[in-house]
Parts: sequence; C-alpha cells; structure tokens
Amino acid sequence: MSLLTLVQEVCDLIGYPRPGAVADSVSPDARQFLALANREVQTLARRHTWQRLVKEFTFTALAQEEQTGAIASDLAFLVNETFWNRTRQRVVRGPLSEAEWQMQKATTAQIFFDQFRFRGQAILLMPVPAAGDTYAYEYVSVNCVQSGGGTPKAEFTADDDAALLPERLVKLGVVWRWKSSKGLDYAEDFRTYEIEVVEALARDGARMTLSFAGGRPRYGVAVPEGNWMT
Repeated sequence: MSLLTLVQEVCDLIGYPRPGAVADSVSPDARQFLALANREVQTLARRHTWQRLVKEFTFTALAQEEQTGAIASDLAFLVNETFWNRTRQRVVRGPLSEAEWQMQKATTAQIFFDQFRFRGQAILLMPVPAAGDTYAYEYVSVNCVQSGGGTPKAEFTADDDAALLPERLVKLGVVWRWKSSKGLDYAEDFRTYEIEVVEALARDGARMTLSFAGGRPRYGVAVPEGNWMT
C-alpha cells in the first residue's frame, strides 16, 4: 500500500474527500495527512524491535579504542546481546554507561571481557582490540519506509512510498491522530488501534516454545533424556 493509497483509505474511513496527491500537494489537508503518516510510522517504529527493521552490521576493528566507522549509518538502536567479536568468538558486553566506562578506565585491574560504549559517532572498545578482527551486531534501522523502487528511507516523501511496518496499524494510527488534531472524539479509534498494535507486537517474529519434556538443547552440553544417574 502506497502513501497515496493509505491516505485515501484513511479519508474513506473518516468521511473526507480523497486527495489526488499527498507528498507534492500544496493543500493544507494533504500536508497534514503526510505529517500524521510520518509521525505515526516513526512512533510505531520506536515501540518495538520490529523484525522488519532489524539488520546486521559488521566492521573490521582498528587497533585503537575508538572504532570509527563501526556505527551503521541508519542505526536507531543496537539489539541487546548481539554484539560479538567473530574472530575471537567472544561476546562484547555493554553498552556501558558513562560512569561504568570511566570506572573501568580508572582501574588498574586486568579486563578479561570485551566491553563497549557509544560516544559521539563512534563505538569505544575495551580492551583495545587486535587490528583486523571482525565484529558484528544486530540493530534496528531508522528506515521504516521504502520508496517505490525498494530503497529504505526514514519517512514518507513521495506518493509511491510504502511503510515497512504493518500498514493497517499505520492507517488506524493516522485516523485517531487526525481526529485528535481536529478536536473530535477519538477514544474508540485509539482503543481499537492499541488493541491491534498489542496483537501485532505479540505476533512479530518467532518465539521459542518452552517445554519441560526434554528434547534437543539449544546449545551447551547435550544431556540424554531419562534417568542418567549412575
């Protein structure tokens, strides 16, 4: 569903005339729909680690604390516990807070675990890594929209752009936001929207099935099922 189609369907729901264009229109109404659509898709993107927005980034380490070029250009936030030194097969712990980082810098004790923090436009690593080591992490992208040609982008800027997030949620979100902006009663629309968002969050991505019946372990040492005591 393109931006134009989305806005037209919103107009059908609220009993408003359909616009023939949105992104390039000079109509105040069309400009408002564009602003509301962008606010909705960007707010929705921040509510959850949507699997549609998760990407992987790798970089080659420099033999220094500050790793320039180690932050993905479209990074919104890093997914916890996904940062690894693949060369050494070690997890990189963090991100450390400012206080934790300075405490580590001030201590004379040997640091046994790889750790990181964000500062400025770089990632800092401690201890200093070996040059050439490969690091990787997963992150959530700020790009929650894509162009008609499939190029990711951070917001709607053309009528043939499409949301990367569930379009029904974006549509429902624009409806209640428009009613709110006009001083209309939007309580029921907001309630419906929130119910659908919660359901979509629950279905997003895969979930492991917990079982007490044994079976194949995820990782670690395999223990035979049954009574293995001797």
